[in-house]
Amino acid sequence: MAIAADRLRRKESIVPAIGGMLGVAIAAGISWRTGSAKDYFLFGVRYAVQGHLYQADKVDARGVAKIVMGYPLMGVCLLVVAWAARCSSNRLKASDCGSPDG
Repeated sequence: MAIAADRLRRKESIVPAIGGMLGVAIAAGISWRTGSAKDYFLFGVRYAVQGHLYQADKVDARGVAKIVMGYPLMGVCLLVVAWAARCSSNRLKASDCGSPDG
């Protein structure tokens, strides 16, 4: 809420702040529902794939999916986040948005 208020004060869009609050609310809801805070980032994707395989009684395929959707998928997600952060940083430098005057 404080971030949204600060963005309003600076006459900036509050959409990113609202999106962040929504993400935290979803994560909190999943954590509350499952009783554990781990793995809430990819919970929906994992549940959709593994739940389908579980219902179809495909134990081998579910085991492979569980392995592939673990650390390898997390690694890909981290690479995407690093790439996005680098692109954002480069854009800020190019547009001079990061300077106190800009």
